[in-house]
Amino acid sequence: MLVAGLLWAIVYSLVWGVAWFAFMRSAWYDALADGNRQMPWTEIWSIWAVLNVPLGVATAAYLRQRGRAVPESRALIAVVLVLWVPMTVGMTGWAWSESLSLKLIAIDSAVNLVGLAIASLLARAIVRGSQPRHIVPAKS
Repeated sequence: MLVAGLLWAIVYSLVWGVAWFAFMRSAWYDALADGNRQMPWTEIWSIWAVLNVPLGVATAAYLRQRGRAVPESRALIAVVLVLWVPMTVGMTGWAWSESLSLKLIAIDSAVNLVGLAIASLLARAIVRGSQPRHIVPAKS
């Protein structure tokens, strides 16, 4: 479970990193420059460090447990939405309080959704691969 959670955190962070350097960085700096504000790096990294790996482990554990009880696709969609909705609501509230644009909120939300989906797909594949296989004896 820990390996799946760590890989979830790495993949989620990698998606964010690629998006940040590809197109998000300029949008964020432009939005914050309008109000002569700084990026809240301390808060961002503190939250990321505290939550990223536990979210990955919890996601992997949920997918392992729920994957047996419900269709895997439903469990995957559920875990992504359970993480994505509060992240989007929180980001929206903070961004509006800072008078940031709806475009920036949408970009952030979309990257979160993609990152969560890709990382969760990987976690699902790992936990599926680690589950014991039931061998059915061949009929003679």
